[in-house]
Amino acid sequence: MRNPSLLARVIDLEQRAAMARRGKPRIAVFDLDDTLLINDIGEAVLRILIARDELPDEYWAEYEALLRVDVPAAYRRAAEMLEGLPVARIADATRTAFFDYSLAVCTLLPLHLRPRPEPSMLELVRLLRRRGWIVAVISASNAISVRIAASNVFRLDEWHAYGIENVVAGGVCTRDLVLPVPIFDGKADVYRAVFGAHPPLLTAGNSLMDVPLLRLTDSVGCSFWVGDSAESFLELKRDNSFPQELCFIRRRTSISVLAHQHMHIGGTDHAAASVVV
Repeated sequence: MRNPSLLARVIDLEQRAAMARRGKPRIAVFDLDDTLLINDIGEAVLRILIARDELPDEYWAEYEALLRVDVPAAYRRAAEMLEGLPVARIADATRTAFFDYSLAVCTLLPLHLRPRPEPSMLELVRLLRRRGWIVAVISASNAISVRIAASNVFRLDEWHAYGIENVVAGGVCTRDLVLPVPIFDGKADVYRAVFGAHPPLLTAGNSLMDVPLLRLTDSVGCSFWVGDSAESFLELKRDNSFPQELCFIRRRTSISVLAHQHMHIGGTDHAAASVVV
């Protein structure tokens, strides 16, 4: 294993749970964009659909402008923009974003925009799966893309992958969204709807929108904050409302440009990730 500290942390969590929470399921739940993934799959898919003339050109400017003033509203609007598109088209755009390295796609989605697995998080997910954990993803990207990322990239069960879900009629997305919408408190609401009163033993996120999800973590569990700067992590550490252990995954890789500007703290150094307690 390339990162023995991750293995040690997981074993420690399992031992704590065995002593204090005997018989309860071991659940790990992750944010997707800029946590499990480097960059944002929802943004990448939106760019591809616009480039293919399946969505109006002005949608990107609308999304970008809204993101500057109201991040949750921007993410909701990105899902609403899929109105009228067949699910198959969105799925194809998602697979293109991950797996198509043709010149045309690479020009549209250069490395600093292309979604790809964050190495430490990919290793952690694989480790948890091998050790029999239930691993879930709750994201503010569209649910179609989230499920494809979870199943095809991280080999997770699609029914444990949740995003902003459009109501679908006849295989076509409508503007209506399924409640709860997984943004801010909605992420915690989605978790409770799926897992009930069983708290997660491990959580991971990278932005303010993930904090309600992190607050669900079992007191004997651990939360990972994934980022390029420890500043926001240290603010979290000073918050007495987090009874669980908090750890920082240092990632010095470029994150979603728009999210970096409007929501997150980050940089553009290209070093490997490391775990900081």
